[in-house]
Amino acid sequence: AQVVTRVLGVAEWEILRTLSHTLGPHGHRLVREDGELQVGGNGRFLSRYRFAHALFQEYVYHDLGPGERRLLHGEVALALEQAYAGQSDAVAAELAGHYAEAGHRDKAIEFALCAGHQARLAYANREAIAYYERVLELLPAPPLSSPPVGGIEGGPPTTPSPEHLTSPPPGGTEGGQVERLEALTCLGQVHFALGEMPAAEAHLKQAIALSEEIALPPRERVRLLHWLAEVLYHQGRLEEEMCVAQRGLRLLDDDAESVEAALMLHHLAVCYVFAGDRQMALSDQISRFFLLLPYSEVLIPVYQHMIAYCIMHKDIARAKHQLQILQEHATRRHDLRALAQVNLSTSLLLLNSGDCCGALLELQQGLKLATRIGDTRAILDNLANQLEVKEWLGDLQAVEEDARELLNIAER
Repeated sequence: AQVVTRVLGVAEWEILRTLSHTLGPHGHRLVREDGELQVGGNGRFLSRYRFAHALFQEYVYHDLGPGERRLLHGEVALALEQAYAGQSDAVAAELAGHYAEAGHRDKAIEFALCAGHQARLAYANREAIAYYERVLELLPAPPLSSPPVGGIEGGPPTTPSPEHLTSPPPGGTEGGQVERLEALTCLGQVHFALGEMPAAEAHLKQAIALSEEIALPPRERVRLLHWLAEVLYHQGRLEEEMCVAQRGLRLLDDDAESVEAALMLHHLAVCYVFAGDRQMALSDQISRFFLLLPYSEVLIPVYQHMIAYCIMHKDIARAKHQLQILQEHATRRHDLRALAQVNLSTSLLLLNSGDCCGALLELQQGLKLATRIGDTRAILDNLANQLEVKEWLGDLQAVEEDARELLNIAER
């Protein structure tokens, strides 16, 4: 109601009376009250109403001409943003829609990105994808250009395609390239969490090509390479993962003890899984500095690798210490994805001590968390490990059930 007040320039009590009585349940019954929302701590309230039926809304909306609708969307967006001053994230989706309909592209892109981030934080992955794709739709189409020499994985040059961009067009934030890069990166990460590796790979490769076009700082480019390496690893393409990791280390040059260096060394160590001496040297190199780094969600696979490495080499005390640090960080941040990883790593420790039943309980808890946040990749990891533990316990019926579930998820 307060948004309508701002748009029409009418007294608030008059609008409330019209909505509650004339149009509400005591009058024409076209709208109904939907409660009040307090915004901020200064006593501001927003009274919410909705049409009693979608057909009423559709009729009123289409009774307006195109120009009227465009102007009204713009006025509503501005009033809504002012009403939620300092808290516009809460209505980012609505603002993105209104600004898009009003033709205010930059604002629509800004709030569509924000809505995508909010959905992602809530583990609403499909909604996040829809918002990020909306950003790409709103941005001007990129022109064609030649890809970087050597291609993404450092192999032979590839054929030019729409994935590769030329210099930024005029207008906007570097012609919208920064927003495009953010949307592509987030799409790659969300598709990765959903286990949709081909889509994740395609978006990340576009992001990497664009990061080179706009000369992104080396560390930020290496972060993108890390996500591509993760995607390649989960497809069993270790040689390509190794090329990406080597490329990342070349970009970092002497920056040898950063988060990004830990990520690239981790990928190399994983690729050398069948070359024990080389893997040991790389893992020892990581262990000398990675715990001194500020915690970041992106370091979860490094923790996973180092905990498993310590267990493999019977350094149980160090494995427990690293697991405790990961658990403290994850709990403090309420990071459900990291907590699911804690369950998985704890199961490895319990298996090492011969406690198969305890390991199975940890994996079941991890599976619940992974299912709750819609992380298909973590679901598959937990199910695969459960299957192995149940086989050791001799529960063949449960093994068969888990195997069927694994196949069903993999085929989706």
